[in-house]
Amino acid sequence: MQAYNSRLDFLMDAMGITGRQMAAAIHVDPSLISKWRNNHRLLSYRSIHVLKIAEYFAAYDCSPPLREILKAYESEVDWDNQEELLSWLCRWLTDPRPLPVTELGHSINHSRYSHDASYTVYLGDDGRREAVLQFLDYTLTLPQGQQLCLMSQEDMAWLIEDRDFLAVWQDRLIQLLKKRHKIKIIHWVDRSINSLNSIIRHWLPLHLTGGIESWFFPKYSDSPFQTTLFILENDLTITGMSSPNLKDHRYTAMFRDPVTIKQCQWVFSTYLSDCHPLIEVRPKTKMQRILEKATGTIHTGETAYLIWEPAAFLTMSKGLLTGILARNNLEDHLIQECLEYHRQVAVDFSRTSRLLCNLDSLRKALQASQVLCEELTDITGRPILMSREDMMQHIHELVENLRINEGMKAAFFSTLGGSPVNLWLRDSDMVFAWSKELPYAAAVSEPTVVEAFHRYYDELWESVPRVNRDPARVIAELLKLIT
Repeated sequence: MQAYNSRLDFLMDAMGITGRQMAAAIHVDPSLISKWRNNHRLLSYRSIHVLKIAEYFAAYDCSPPLREILKAYESEVDWDNQEELLSWLCRWLTDPRPLPVTELGHSINHSRYSHDASYTVYLGDDGRREAVLQFLDYTLTLPQGQQLCLMSQEDMAWLIEDRDFLAVWQDRLIQLLKKRHKIKIIHWVDRSINSLNSIIRHWLPLHLTGGIESWFFPKYSDSPFQTTLFILENDLTITGMSSPNLKDHRYTAMFRDPVTIKQCQWVFSTYLSDCHPLIEVRPKTKMQRILEKATGTIHTGETAYLIWEPAAFLTMSKGLLTGILARNNLEDHLIQECLEYHRQVAVDFSRTSRLLCNLDSLRKALQASQVLCEELTDITGRPILMSREDMMQHIHELVENLRINEGMKAAFFSTLGGSPVNLWLRDSDMVFAWSKELPYAAAVSEPTVVEAFHRYYDELWESVPRVNRDPARVIAELLKLIT
């Protein structure tokens, strides 16, 4: 026989409601639910929360239903009268007397509960998209700090083929991260290189916010079944599965019962135990470890793709950078830190370097007397300003490098879509990425994804019209800016 610490404890257990679910529903910290449940704090009838708790119990759909659980304690309640039910339930929950002994009170038939749990099934790719949006929208209603666990072995056509949905998906994920929810994701990288473009284009900027923990499954073999799991920890789960024999049919199920949610969490954690980190993410101010990996050995195959909007200090000479830092009155240790960072990742113009320049941004910057160097500001924690003269010298240095180094290329763009991400590729064993707009930097070393990065950024470069990549025209346009 099971003993309960409180009436709240009994009723939550009987209905299969977790502390996190209850806390999210009435907008309190889970620790407060735990104190009430374990009788470490008295749930008072005058509490502003007790009616919300009663309303949640009354609205929660489970088996056995609320009336079946409580009929042994009160047979004269009009269960169809919501006001009467809630009033009685508030009094019952806050009654300090020990819970009377009943058969149900001592033994709750959880096996029956798990068999009777209801769920919703969605058909096809449209159904998958509908289920996922409901999942994300529901999560956005909850207090910050929720944990999401995502994985999908299935074909990702349901995500990327509908561009409108993909834009909404991206927006919802950004909102989740802004609310400080955490996302733990297992990527299946054993796919075609082209299909990994969605990871690069849509996931990489999100990783640079620092709110995603990314893993990959290292076993590269075919499976007769592909599984999808979207889990809101201890609250909600979406499941899906497909196979070659059912390639034209996709079914998605959404569950809210704790038994299924716990099973899905166990499946996810089992997969995770065999996974390796996919993307190592660190704040820009603390990324020496990543840089040491990325710069430990010089390779002839290194390629840098840089989004050059004022002011990209990694393309500056050491002399120009030293002067800018000195004019900003930085302490010596901060100057040395910036110079070391520059030494590690500054572009070697003798190798393959491709700069994507926003010509309009350059013109606008040169109209001001000063511009903020955002990357240096991130590193030092101080606003670092470049004068107009500094910017002109920077452009002059780039023109000279374009003239004398065959590996150095530049192109003009107006828009690249999304948050532009700078990339440094080292042969087939390392990708180092960062964005001036986002606070984190990332490194990837999984071979399939590294190759996907190579192809994706090569295609990005080739998407720029040839006329905007013509060396003579690029040099001429840059010289116009400084003469």
